[in-house]
Amino acid sequence: MMNKKKILLVGCGKMGSALLEGITSAGVLTKNIIVIEPNSDSIPYKFNVRILESFDHEAIEHFAPDAIIFAIKPQVAESILPDYKAFAGRSLFISIIAGKTIAFFEKHLGSNAAIIRTMPNLPVIIGKGLIIWHKNQNVSEEQSNVISQIFSRTGKHEEIADEAQLDAVTAISGSGPAYVFLFIECLTKAGIELGLDENMAEKLALYTVSGSAELAINSDKPVDSLRKQVTSPKGTTEAALKILMDNDDMQQLISKAADAACKRSMELSE
Repeated sequence: MMNKKKILLVGCGKMGSALLEGITSAGVLTKNIIVIEPNSDSIPYKFNVRILESFDHEAIEHFAPDAIIFAIKPQVAESILPDYKAFAGRSLFISIIAGKTIAFFEKHLGSNAAIIRTMPNLPVIIGKGLIIWHKNQNVSEEQSNVISQIFSRTGKHEEIADEAQLDAVTAISGSGPAYVFLFIECLTKAGIELGLDENMAEKLALYTVSGSAELAINSDKPVDSLRKQVTSPKGTTEAALKILMDNDDMQQLISKAADAACKRSMELSE
């Protein structure tokens, strides 16, 4: 049962806080959660969890966590992970660190470590995220069920068999919200240039994007069909799409951006 599970969260920035929300929503008692975070002021008071400002082996040993979640930056992972090697074989290790592979974790935590590598995206903050995950051979069925219960509170989640796909997942889903936010910025600016006040332009852009995404999610039609449904011959939408789709420029630009993000994810694994 989740209310009896003990969770150690290492790092509590935006994504860490979102997972903390999911953990508590999944039924884990706050007394069974410890957060390691040097900047303790960043942790919302509502969680009322025990906070350590740095690694404390004795405290963690006494706590005996069922799962240890790493929500830290890739650049500091190599220096932090060895501290937790003693818990391999006892705790499930869950990573939301971009780019770092299962092999990287096994190198620093041991070949007997049960490891799940995940790629969440920012909408997990509001329970609308998508988390893709991959596990190594040491993860038990019970441990897989634990992660499913945690992730179910942050949106959708899905396991993949091929870890190599996580770099592409990072490029599309992990980095993707920033692409959408940029589009909203651009659409807002276009509205202002056409004479709308800033508040109205932004509201139109936000609701257009959110509503269109919700429609696509709930529709049984492919997105290209929905696009064509909005596009009347010789109408306003067609006039706009002739610009956006000219020479496939928009697709090429997005593909180039995603490729750059994917390559950077691969670089972070080194």
